[in-house]
Amino acid sequence: MRTMPLSLPLLTAVAIAVASPLASAQDPAPAVADQPAAGEPAAGEPAPASEPAPASEPVSASASLSSDGLKTSSSGRRESDGTPWIKRHRPTNGQMEAGIYGGILLPAGDHELYNPNNAHQAYGKIAPDIGLRFGYYPLSFLGVEVEGGVAPTKTQTDSKGALLGMFRGYGILQLPYRVAPFALIGYGIMGTTGLGKDVDPTVHFGGGVKFYLTRLLALRLDVRDNLSPQKEVTGGRTHHVEALLGLSIVLGGEAAERQRRRRLRRRERRLSEHAGRRAERLPGAGAGA
Repeated sequence: MRTMPLSLPLLTAVAIAVASPLASAQDPAPAVADQPAAGEPAAGEPAPASEPAPASEPVSASASLSSDGLKTSSSGRRESDGTPWIKRHRPTNGQMEAGIYGGILLPAGDHELYNPNNAHQAYGKIAPDIGLRFGYYPLSFLGVEVEGGVAPTKTQTDSKGALLGMFRGYGILQLPYRVAPFALIGYGIMGTTGLGKDVDPTVHFGGGVKFYLTRLLALRLDVRDNLSPQKEVTGGRTHHVEALLGLSIVLGGEAAERQRRRRLRRRERRLSEHAGRRAERLPGAGAGA
């Protein structure tokens, strides 16, 4: 009977030892927290700010000056650069002009354009007048020109055909603007194929106005007078008046040289831009950036 107290503690210890493994086997395993994927922020952390897109480069608004006083923008549009209209295309030093003209000639009735072995007759009162001219202007306001022209006509009495011819040279003084009034004076000769043929010297003078349409073209209006010997008047002079409208091509001059240099600069700029674009397209062009 004295062994009873010892057996109870022993049984209790055995029960506790058997129950402990069972309890631990039934406890669930601690949950493993989800690991964030590579590159993703962990839970509770703010997402990194996205990098701003590179700002586009500003569009260039450069412009180049053209020969006619206008600016040409990078888009090809032409804009005024403030050059006064009256100064665009105006004549420059070293300029040359070659042109054609047409108009009317009013032959004088008391002329001496006949051979004295033939009877004197007046030519038609109005004759068409056509010719060519060439001028050189060492200074924008001062030049020299030569002209040659013909005027077909008829005699008034017997209506025989005759061809009046003129050749002359003269100095010309003009205002160096797009609209250029001018005056001229010179010397020449005037001849005829009618009335036995004859040639007389002439003093030639007149005036007019030019309008430079572009750097290459000019319109021109002239009024001229040709003073030739007068019939049966010693030392007398008679008048053969002309009204002429002409078109000239402008050659050379400082404006042409400036235009040539501008073309060269534009060509060099285009070649440089083309080379830059090719370099950008090469593999690894931006590796060092």
